[in-house]
Amino acid sequence: MAKLTESTLNLRRNLREIATQQNLSARIDEYLDCYFGDVELNDAVDASPEELLGAAVQHFRLGETRASGQAVVALYTPDFDR
Repeated sequence: MAKLTESTLNLRRNLREIATQQNLSARIDEYLDCYFGDVELNDAVDASPEELLGAAVQHFRLGETRASGQAVVALYTPDFDR
């Protein structure tokens, strides 16, 4: 794993805090580390922490309901203004 910047570590902490405030599954915490991996989040996207968390949670929930061997497609628009 690449060394992450302080700003990325802070963003990950913010994502965990928001997930806790929203009473999301305790499994989300570990999932977020896997989902975002080595991505330098501040350089990669122009999205709020809420939008990033929304995308990750959408994929997490999709995976929970997907049957083995089944292809599933979902569209997600994190822009709350639309």
